[in-house]
Amino acid sequence: MKFLSALLACAAISPLVQAAPWVEADNIYLRADIQLLSDHQVIKAPVNHFPLMWADITADLDDVNLNTLDEKLNRSYQRVVFHLNQAKQSGQPGSIKIAAATDRPKFKHFGDSQSEKTEITSSQSFMTSNFAARLEIHKVSDAIDDKSFRLDGSYLAYKLGNWNIIGGAVPMWWGPGWDTAFLMSTNARPIPGISLNRQQAVAFETPWLSWLGPWSFTTFMGQLEDNGRTIPNTRLWSSRLSLKPFPSLELGLSRSTMWGGDDRGNGLSDFWDIVVPNESDNKIDDKTDVNDLGSVDLRWSTKVLGQNIGVYYEMGFEDYGISSVAPSKRSHLGGIDTDFFVGDDLYSLYFEASDTYHAECVCVYEHDIYRTGYRYRGKDIGSTYGSNASSITLGVIAQPESDSYWQASASMIELNKNNEDKLVDDEALSHQEILELRGSYRFTWAKSRWQVGALARRTEINNKTENNFEASLSWEYKF
Repeated sequence: MKFLSALLACAAISPLVQAAPWVEADNIYLRADIQLLSDHQVIKAPVNHFPLMWADITADLDDVNLNTLDEKLNRSYQRVVFHLNQAKQSGQPGSIKIAAATDRPKFKHFGDSQSEKTEITSSQSFMTSNFAARLEIHKVSDAIDDKSFRLDGSYLAYKLGNWNIIGGAVPMWWGPGWDTAFLMSTNARPIPGISLNRQQAVAFETPWLSWLGPWSFTTFMGQLEDNGRTIPNTRLWSSRLSLKPFPSLELGLSRSTMWGGDDRGNGLSDFWDIVVPNESDNKIDDKTDVNDLGSVDLRWSTKVLGQNIGVYYEMGFEDYGISSVAPSKRSHLGGIDTDFFVGDDLYSLYFEASDTYHAECVCVYEHDIYRTGYRYRGKDIGSTYGSNASSITLGVIAQPESDSYWQASASMIELNKNNEDKLVDDEALSHQEILELRGSYRFTWAKSRWQVGALARRTEINNKTENNFEASLSWEYKF
């Protein structure tokens, strides 16, 4: 109730402008346009982290000379400017969205907003020169965590110099992957907490550090659920540094630490002890032990025979320390993407593979003390596919010249690879080989935004085959 009261108090501030200070992780089409402009060095700030501050994009777009901008890039430029103007637009007090599907989504990827079988969402956003707020109310059915009422996406933010102080539950996506991400993805519900984000990714002025190029930084402190965990009220501290030392190269360094919780150290001194990573000895019930996870990622863009190509990689790791020669329990994600035009229509293609399987241990996202693992309300905070899994995905994101967009992907997925040669009674833990085809079509009709989705899945599990078909429909109206 205190958080709700704070949002309502902020809503009473005048003058009010409906706005969003950042690009959220809910629009894969906008992300494709931003990535295209970044690859052609129109946008110079790092872009592989969400929420992505509009201030970064605005500063770079303001420097664009439209007379010299390539005509095809100009279409992406105009679409991004349209979304920017929408974010600043006044006189639109709110929106309502209704989404329904034949089943709860098994996997969530970048841009997927629906988590449950049916959802009704109402939201209202406000911003002044230094304050921003959103109240987003969700009513869902048959919730996986039995929470039918949610405030996911709600926040209260204050701009202080070149930094934003944010309190709320904001979805995050860290890394260059289109299909999944190892440390922060939108797979789980957003975790409530407080974060500090750099407003604009300007480079250091000192020659000693200016070579790092534009850089962004965010740090977040949240608290996991108070029931259903072996250690209730576990704290989660996560941080990410993104930088572009070269116009064609973006680097990212991310870290997440599960610490504290009921009957463990939760004070400032306990937090200070984890700021510098230490090797985790999670076989001893030590109240100072934590679950440390990290990742490094990069994305390099170049041209091959005149065609723009992006190559990206992310390595996740766990239980590392300053004494380690190399991080342990490594996971890998790699991909390649490109953009091409057919007439005036933009198509973005990506081919991506990920692997979180270790033959010697069931260890990724797991911990001997924090036994509930790197999860929030039953879903992995990181990879869409969880631990002991691998995936290969080919996807396309299509943006025709009209106001209708579509995307499609084909994936080969293996789950619970540690049980590949076993028959397990619990199907949730059984080895699964999945072939999945999915697609969605978004269009505007009757002053509303509609999206139709379809999915076909073939699963080999416990020596039998299961075939599933799912359909979804969403309607969104801004008033």
